[in-house]
Parts: sequence; structure tokens; C-alpha cells
Amino acid sequence: MATFVHTADIHLDTPFAARFTKEQASLRRKEVMQTFQHICETARQADLFFISGDLFDGRFVSSQTVAFLKRCFAQMPDTRVFIAAGNHDPLSRDSAYLAEHWGDNVHIFEPEMEYVDIPELQIRIHGCSFEEPYQEKTLLSALTLKMEWANLLVMHGELVSAGGESAYNPIEKQALMASGVEYAALGHIHLYQGIERQGTVYYAY
Repeated sequence: MATFVHTADIHLDTPFAARFTKEQASLRRKEVMQTFQHICETARQADLFFISGDLFDGRFVSSQTVAFLKRCFAQMPDTRVFIAAGNHDPLSRDSAYLAEHWGDNVHIFEPEMEYVDIPELQIRIHGCSFEEPYQEKTLLSALTLKMEWANLLVMHGELVSAGGESAYNPIEKQALMASGVEYAALGHIHLYQGIERQGTVYYAY
């Protein structure tokens, strides 16, 4: 049975300038990196690692943070890493996601819905990234499901009721339920709510 680790909204390089002194902000950024490193240590034992947006806090990413992430991903060569960019770290032309090579085990989803097959696990992973900080139209389009396999979804966005609006990829609950995936690895809401369910689709923030 395949295993995975799912995280989101790490916000590396957050300034923390509004709440802390310069020294406190520096310490807090180090603590965030340490937390992510602990997550990566767990992910090394898994087949898959999902990062559902806002890994970075903005388009600017320090060289130290880039080097740190590359080390983290290199230390899990047997774990496939899938990243869906969010509203704080969109896949724009100047994105660090495009400027760097993150490793052969790392896949960063395009702005259009796509999928990656892992035949040895019989899993198809669907996902897409924000291209701009705001995404008022849903990114959740009809998925090309692989029958007899497990279908998973990695995406940053906000769950809304039917007809609901959001500036951050509104995902109608009914649309998620109709997607046909077994699990949706979501990001954007900064609150762990446990694994929830819409119809037959399990999801979590």
C-alpha cells in the first residue's frame, strides 16, 4: 500500500516584521524551517510527498532557502515530491520554481490541470498551480481519471458552497465530490481540520 505525507502553507521566508523584533523574526523563520525539516524527515519514509501551495511566502526566495529545500528533497531520493503553487508563491515567469532545478524526484504542477502516473503504485496524481496571486475562477476542471487506479488531487484553493466566491481558487464542495478522486490534498486554510469527506472523496487542509 502506498503512503504519503501532505503539507501546505509553510510560508518560508515570511518577514514576520509586523509582529516581532528583527531578532525575533529571524528566530521565527529558523523555527519554520526546522518544522519543515521535521516534516521532510517523515516524508522520507513515504512514497509520496504533497506540498499544496504557499511553500514560499512571496515571489522572492532567498538563496539560503533554495539551498535548504534542495538539500531536503535530495535527502529523500525514493520519495516522489509533488508541488502545487499557491497564491503566495504562484508559478509566474519570475518564480523560483522555474528558475531552479529542484531534483529528479520533484514535480511542480503547471497552471493547467495535468496528471502524473506512477505505474508501480497504480496511482494517478492530478494537480495544477496558481499562475497569479489571485484566482477567481476555479482551477478544478474535469479530470482524466485512471480507472482501477487510485486518483489523487493536489491543489491550493478555498472550498465554497454552491455558487460561492473566492479570490483564491473557489472549489465548490459539489465539484470536489464529483471529481472522482479518492483524496484531495488541499492548501490555503491555515487550520488543520483532520481528514474530512465530501461524498466518496476524502480531503484535508
